[in-house]
Amino acid sequence: MRVVLLLKFSKKIFNEKGQALTEFAIILPIILLLLMLPFDYARLIYTKMSLNSAATEALATLKPSDVGGPGGSGSPSQVVLDSINRSYGNSIDVGRVSIDRLDISNEGKKEYTYYVYTSDKAHNPFDKQFDERASNYFCKTVSLKISFDFQPVTFLGRQLMGRDVKVSSREYSRDIYVEGYRP
Repeated sequence: MRVVLLLKFSKKIFNEKGQALTEFAIILPIILLLLMLPFDYARLIYTKMSLNSAATEALATLKPSDVGGPGGSGSPSQVVLDSINRSYGNSIDVGRVSIDRLDISNEGKKEYTYYVYTSDKAHNPFDKQFDERASNYFCKTVSLKISFDFQPVTFLGRQLMGRDVKVSSREYSRDIYVEGYRP
């Protein structure tokens, strides 16, 4: 009986109706801060992946005429920016993309071996039916590295990363065929 009276008395002294609301009001800002941090980092990682893909794709779109081959007319940097705009214009702001490095080497000779089928060797096993021939081609090596001015959108992201973060792609290079065989 005493315990029941004590419990009824304590409920009147300590009103617990607003306790859950008070706890929620205290915890909500902490939960929001913890949820904002991964948001900017996820955007940063997505931007880095998009830049890497854009750099490789831009290199793939360069033609011999863009790098000074026969019939050369274009500007390689403009071709790269146009390619990025065409492929990634919906996902990243191309106006904030800059070309950090675009190097085009001089023409170089690349030697390789190719194989030609010979009907005279048709009675041999398949891998012995081909003649090896040495050849070469002339190419230019193009290296490309691009960057993006990333801006965090959340308060916590701006505090931890800063207002502007420069995100760079890896440096990619590719041989672009310029001319054919020369002995």
